[in-house]
Amino acid sequence: MNKENVSQMAAFDNPLACNDEKKPVNPSKNTPEDSEPDEEYDMWDEEDAAPSRGRVLFIDADACPVTSVALACARDACTPVVIVGNTTQNLERHIRHGDPRSREKARGRDASHDGFWVDVLDVSIGADSADFAIVERLLPNDIVVTQDIGLASMVLGRGAAAIGVRGRVYDKATIDMQLFIRHEEKKVRRAGGRTRGPEPFKGSDRTRFRHNLIELLRK
Repeated sequence: MNKENVSQMAAFDNPLACNDEKKPVNPSKNTPEDSEPDEEYDMWDEEDAAPSRGRVLFIDADACPVTSVALACARDACTPVVIVGNTTQNLERHIRHGDPRSREKARGRDASHDGFWVDVLDVSIGADSADFAIVERLLPNDIVVTQDIGLASMVLGRGAAAIGVRGRVYDKATIDMQLFIRHEEKKVRRAGGRTRGPEPFKGSDRTRFRHNLIELLRK
């Protein structure tokens, strides 16, 4: 497979790619003598780099109790959102009627929400499918909502920010210890022991999450 085909496949799989706008034609690729029709010209291919984009909020929708809160914060901050999960999770239910579904459709609709749009990325059913789908699309300025410490660690490694569903903003200084504790607890359970489970999700957790996500979106 040549480089151009790989680039076009990557753009098709990327939920951040705009599907509403046609790609310009490269006149240098086709002359009047050519019998083949004009090909689509991918400018990413020549520059060998993806075009710049603003911050995106990614939501790991696996058992996420704050998806609607995160979307509301993103609307107010004019920040686009990608919700990532498998098809069994009915992710569309979180999206309001009239929410723009792409960058192009959002442009010019409402001056106060011009930068906000929301897309859904369906992944296969699997323990790490959503994690890898998010990480491979991350840029350093992005934010990820997740309660998975392993994913949070990968997000921090990419230079992006991660926030838990209870409002904890993950920190590079403490993430290794959190991973170690999780590992030790798994060892206890595999040996037949019991560990303390998470406390029930409370309204105070939702409030803390909203406050801390707003602060992250302002940075």
